[in-house]
Amino acid sequence: TVEVAFKLEENRQSIIREVDVAGFKRTGEGFVRNQISFQPGEPLNFEQTGHVRKSLYDTGAFSFVDIVREDLEASEEDLQRNIRPVKVTVQVREEVPLTVRYGATYDTDRSVGGLIDMSASNVVIPALTLGSRLRYDGNIKQ
Repeated sequence: TVEVAFKLEENRQSIIREVDVAGFKRTGEGFVRNQISFQPGEPLNFEQTGHVRKSLYDTGAFSFVDIVREDLEASEEDLQRNIRPVKVTVQVREEVPLTVRYGATYDTDRSVGGLIDMSASNVVIPALTLGSRLRYDGNIKQ
């Protein structure tokens, strides 16, 4: 006969001690923090961080969102309670504030034409994009 023994050791639970936000300029810290659903003192939940990332992208104000976890020094009490304190930093990059696209066309039916498309993001109100498009050719003048 063969005896097999397993020794399972549970990892320390990561508990959020600090939540920082970085990378915002025009949107403001409050706007970013309103999308964050986890708080200091709660266990770090990767499903919840995924929802926060999606929520920030869904605002339309950001082109990049990253959530970084950093281990902090554990106190004697943390070690006794099998806790790993962590700092969570939510890093964002806002959409480009002004975008201008343009082009020119030519065909034998419509002659010379052109298109100008302009948009401004996060200028007046966070997550708001204003835009305008001008188009001209021999048949269409918009």
